[in-house]
Amino acid sequence: MLLAASVLPFPAMATGNELIAANADSTRLSREQLLSLGISEPVRKISPPTGGSVDVTMKAKIIRRYDTRVFVYFELSRFIDVFDMYGNLVAQITTPEGDDIPIHDFAIDTSSGSVYWLRLGGHQVIVTDYSGNVLNTLGEFGHDQTDKLNGPRSITIDSHHRVYVLDSDNTRIKVFGNNGMFLRGYSLGRFTKGKKFTSLDGNQKVVVSGGLSGERLWYLDSEDQSLRAIH
Repeated sequence: MLLAASVLPFPAMATGNELIAANADSTRLSREQLLSLGISEPVRKISPPTGGSVDVTMKAKIIRRYDTRVFVYFELSRFIDVFDMYGNLVAQITTPEGDDIPIHDFAIDTSSGSVYWLRLGGHQVIVTDYSGNVLNTLGEFGHDQTDKLNGPRSITIDSHHRVYVLDSDNTRIKVFGNNGMFLRGYSLGRFTKGKKFTSLDGNQKVVVSGGLSGERLWYLDSEDQSLRAIH
């Protein structure tokens, strides 16, 4: 069983940790940051129809950092691998019910031991424990409806356990309580016509990346429920 990680500050032990510490509230890491911690992408043998075997590198599709742990979902995997800040594998988190449906994104609430999953082609958030047992679902399918989801793409959780979901049209963000109740929505349409959101991140402050080429940043102000440009 994976134990909740400590909330101690990150130690500046090496170049990789210095990079990670540069933005303490960011939970997403790049492949370069992952490699700087000495964490390599695993190689899996695949048997093609023609026979024999081929070595295939399982690319790191989603990399997130919570507390003093790095959580990595490698393609073709049924687990999230959990590493410490020295690059040691310390635990694995099972995908929902242990199936092999590809994961689009995930977010983790370490205080409750809950994992929030977005499956490729799915229309809701699946909530599990670290063993993959389904605890709850958030949202349901609906097109152009304020409280519905249609192919959600990105997810993050703030420090008040609110769940933020970027829907598939990339212009709307839906916010749910961890009990599944729809709370509010944010839309890019009235701010910048023709631009798109691409990803959600953050904990104390939820940050949205997007724009025509991903160069814009906004943050969500939970006090007045507005979307404010950073740059």
